[in-house]
Amino acid sequence: MVEKMNDKLNFIDERQKRRYEKVLQKTEEEYLQEIAILKSREDFLEEYEYFLQLLASPFSARKLQMRVEKPLAGLFCIQAPFEIFDAFDLHPVKLCGGSHTVQRLAASYLPVLMCPMLKSFMGNFDLQQESFADYRAVILPTTCDWVVKLP
Repeated sequence: MVEKMNDKLNFIDERQKRRYEKVLQKTEEEYLQEIAILKSREDFLEEYEYFLQLLASPFSARKLQMRVEKPLAGLFCIQAPFEIFDAFDLHPVKLCGGSHTVQRLAASYLPVLMCPMLKSFMGNFDLQQESFADYRAVILPTTCDWVVKLP
């Protein structure tokens, strides 16, 4: 996974390159830890293996858009009914993860006390070299002050 991402990223300097490599390695370790926890559960079924393999490859909005052949709509929560996205011929994509590791990438330019979910989101956007331009629309809930300040 680290090698795939290194080919994709354009680095400004060697320090940034080392930082991204370290985050990619930590992210992979984080993923492997979570997979081990899931597989050790008594209710784990072999059928789940397919989904775990999907999660192993980095997400790309551009690749997903080509696969679903619809414009993407990014959303932070699932409070918006999926029927609305169907009505507008959009494919909904949940934007936030929960990786503590990728938060480090965004920490240098975001406030210290900012919402950890949004730090993770912004760090992941940095890591994947994506932007809001990859989405036709982004739905922001107004229940959180930090989400309201994001744009």
